[in-house]
Amino acid sequence: MLDRSHAFQAAPHLELLQLSNDHIHTLHMDSFSGLYSLKELHVYNNQISALPKGLFVDLSQLLYLNLDHNDLKYIHVDDMSQLQQLKVLSLANNAIATLDGSFCRLKNLPVLDLHSNQMTTIPAQLFQNSTLLQTLNVSHNHIEHIAEDALLNMAMLESLALNSNKLWDSQSHNLAKALRGRKLKRVIPLKLSLG
Repeated sequence: MLDRSHAFQAAPHLELLQLSNDHIHTLHMDSFSGLYSLKELHVYNNQISALPKGLFVDLSQLLYLNLDHNDLKYIHVDDMSQLQQLKVLSLANNAIATLDGSFCRLKNLPVLDLHSNQMTTIPAQLFQNSTLLQTLNVSHNHIEHIAEDALLNMAMLESLALNSNKLWDSQSHNLAKALRGRKLKRVIPLKLSLG
């Protein structure tokens, strides 16, 4: 369990931190305080249910964040706004039902993995101005609704996985509109539910 705040403050030049499979239940807002050079953070396969505000404040150099296989239910995306250099964000295999805010502050993020969560909708503002996003995986959720403009500004999108959701035929119009004119290299086959 990672209970001590400032646990890594004596290691400001650390670039890789592996805290996976460590039975961590709680992270404190200053758990990663002082890790100014950190490039990769792996905290997968734990029992973390919440990310405290201010957790990422010193991680402005972080490139890779893996929080897969935890018990996260809610993410306030704006709390990650300090992660300006982030290239890969993996939040797969959690219980995330709600993503509040917008990924637009993560301007350099090309890869986002949200597969195997509990999401039911993709709101319009979630990916607003996510122009550099290249790979988006939201497969194996419970998505029933995609807002009409949700994927509109993703100019660089190359790979989109929406399979194993609960999208109806009526959603295919919004999806087709959002993807019109794109040259996607990979779209995971989407089976639409017949209503």
